[in-house]
Amino acid sequence: YNLIQKARTLQKIGQDFGVKNTISSAAFWAIYRIERLLVQGAQKQADYLTRYFTLLAASNALPQANWGALICHREGLIDDGLNDVEYPALERICHYKNADGKLENYKLLPSFFAMQTVVKWICGAQYLGAIASAKGLEIHQFLSHGKRTHIAWTVNGKVAFLNDIYTKNALEASWILGCRGDVLNSLDVISESPIYLQWDEETEIITEIKLTLAPNLAIHAHVEGLQYFRLNDGDWQGLVLAKDVHDAKLIMKNLHPDKLSAPAKDAALRHARNAIWNVADPRDNSKQITIKQPVKMYAHKAFLDKFKPSKAKRSWNGAIELMRRGVATAQPIAYFEKTDDSSLKQNFFLCDYVQADCNIGQIFSAFSRGETTFLDLTPEDVFTQLAQYCHVMHCRGVHFRDLSGGNILVNILPKNKLEFSLIDTARLHSFNHPTALSLRIADLTRACNKLDWAHRERFMNIYLGLTGRKFRWQDKWQFHLYDFKVATKRKIGRKGVKRLMKRLKGEK
Repeated sequence: YNLIQKARTLQKIGQDFGVKNTISSAAFWAIYRIERLLVQGAQKQADYLTRYFTLLAASNALPQANWGALICHREGLIDDGLNDVEYPALERICHYKNADGKLENYKLLPSFFAMQTVVKWICGAQYLGAIASAKGLEIHQFLSHGKRTHIAWTVNGKVAFLNDIYTKNALEASWILGCRGDVLNSLDVISESPIYLQWDEETEIITEIKLTLAPNLAIHAHVEGLQYFRLNDGDWQGLVLAKDVHDAKLIMKNLHPDKLSAPAKDAALRHARNAIWNVADPRDNSKQITIKQPVKMYAHKAFLDKFKPSKAKRSWNGAIELMRRGVATAQPIAYFEKTDDSSLKQNFFLCDYVQADCNIGQIFSAFSRGETTFLDLTPEDVFTQLAQYCHVMHCRGVHFRDLSGGNILVNILPKNKLEFSLIDTARLHSFNHPTALSLRIADLTRACNKLDWAHRERFMNIYLGLTGRKFRWQDKWQFHLYDFKVATKRKIGRKGVKRLMKRLKGEK
């Protein structure tokens, strides 16, 4: 059941038993619960509030619906500033014996302003019907205050493009508000953060015949100070994440995919299946942008990848899902892909260049050689902090699938505090729940491949200790299997064949 069906079902049950009206007395989302999976919990709370009341209004089943606590640090619309104080024994929904905290510490949360906007444009409005209500895209139409209002959103990081939904004339005649009532300019997308599209009541609004999400594309709705801009010029399509229209145009002009070409091997950071190189950032020449392009496609990969999004889009989606979950990665800037590209190589992923002191592969190799420290880091320094980082990543629903030591970059801060960042995100899978233990172990077998067994056991006991488990023989078996796979690949795989050919050439 979706929420509209639930509300109507509850109304029908009540009427069957002689209950005249059914109301929703309280329903709220606590910020700390949201942040178990996603970041920007206060912003997400505002999103959920808007979506909840919009759907209840669309159901036409409940004459009244309430949020819950007005003043509370966990789920209230006003934060009382008492984050470290125990939650009150008497839950504050419909009765307040007292309001705690000091007035000067009170803070209006985004959900407060979202409720203001709901009250203004939905309470007492006439519901005109759903424009779209399926497969992750919701658009509901209301009439109030002489305005025709469409409230639109997607779910779970999905995205729809406004000009795929509305005609050019309809968009030019509209003005757009965010869910907190703020005016939005230069908006190209519908995201999981609801927007209000408004027209004068007499305006005829024409939508496209087929209303769909952008296929296999993710965005993070709450990237502070940045917004999304679409590239769709016939030969190329893609998305740019930039501060404003000016910066987006700089990127599209100076780094347009027509101008991008992988450099020679000696001029690239890496040149194997993918070419990776740096260029000057057109927005700030003192900074660099890293570009990744597939340049070699083996026959079996070419066949399998025909049924997947482009590598650039997969890299973009993986980075976006990490950002949504607050897991550090190279900031994505853009992805571009050529339409109808049968070679599967005409696509580019652009991100910020990440300066790092080292990577986990280098650290683990040093410890395996018997070194007691690496850049003054002890194994305990590294294992404890990396275990905590991976644990958070997995608890937030990420299965990285390529968590090799070289893909975990490390910056060393004062007092041996470590800052991690993930790169090479194209294989990532994400879930709306914590990652299963078997998938966590699969990730960590890759990360620990260059680590000797004594240190592996220490690291894994620290990691699994965070989940209340120990490193069992079943877990160790997965490590042995991965070690065997890597060894076999090196001996008889592509690398093994290359070494054999070199030896044969040397004999000649």
